[in-house]
Amino acid sequence: MPQVSVIVVSYNAADELEGCLRSLAALPEVVADPGFAQIIVSDNGSADDSVARARAAYPRAQVIEYGA
Repeated sequence: MPQVSVIVVSYNAADELEGCLRSLAALPEVVADPGFAQIIVSDNGSADDSVARARAAYPRAQVIEYGA
């Protein structure tokens, strides 16, 4: 069971989203225990490649797509 849940809301912010997820994945607690954090990305119909890059940057993230 995750110790913390993080919800990241995104719209056409692929670069920022990718950096955010890579930073979360690099946290010492997450490196030691990948199940420590539940990461949820809520994408609000981005026209860029935000969704694909989010999945690539943090495959364990749950990505929810709205308005696609």
